[in-house]
Amino acid sequence: MALNDFEELVVREQAGVLRLAWALTGNPEDARDLAQEALIRAFTKQRLVLRAKVPRAYLRTIVLNTWRSQRRRPESPRAEVPDSPTEDAIALERQALVAALAQLPQQQRAVVALRHLDDLSVRETAAALGCSEQTVTTQTARALDRLRSNPVLRDLVEV
Repeated sequence: MALNDFEELVVREQAGVLRLAWALTGNPEDARDLAQEALIRAFTKQRLVLRAKVPRAYLRTIVLNTWRSQRRRPESPRAEVPDSPTEDAIALERQALVAALAQLPQQQRAVVALRHLDDLSVRETAAALGCSEQTVTTQTARALDRLRSNPVLRDLVEV
């Protein structure tokens, strides 16, 4: 059975969609839920997705819009998973980065996730966010400045 164009796009982009969702939510379970909901929404709009100038960016826009709409809903309580005392340094660094990303304003977090975690170009990021390339550049610079000024992240990279 041959894959159609939309299925091929999803297969090619699913890892990037999940990576973006993880960067936005900071939680693997929430990331999977967000990615799944976004892909369902994309499926219902697959003709629009495929006709977009940059289908990859349009798919990211759907992820971002789904995340934004979820953030407007009241949050249901979630059981906290206790940290394991045997967590390795990589997991601790990842937690610090996720916490730092969570402190960024919504637009800056989205820009950092698209540019640095999903490797989208400035043009693709602007298309995904529906803003100018200058806005992407400015928001990226501001976000990176905030991340660099975070004492926890600074301590992780200083030797």
